[in-house]
Amino acid sequence: VEKARSHGFSVECGQIEDTIQNYPDNYFDVIITSMVVEHFFDPFDVFQKITKKLKPAGQLLFSTVIRDSIDGKLYKEFWGNIFGKW
Repeated sequence: VEKARSHGFSVECGQIEDTIQNYPDNYFDVIITSMVVEHFFDPFDVFQKITKKLKPAGQLLFSTVIRDSIDGKLYKEFWGNIFGKW
């Protein structure tokens, strides 16, 4: 966070469930999440909050693990409930 700020970027640090509320609806052109969906307690709730912050025709880009991948098998006990019952 500090390195990004030192390069002039405005950075918000915290849990998305809390920090997304700091922005008005229809604010972002693009929101990107990378390898975090599996950590949300309630991913559907989080994505509903996120999508409200996108401008019309805004884009949500995300990546996540594949349940049946090697990572999915190795780390499933550490992830939230995105996969439901394994």
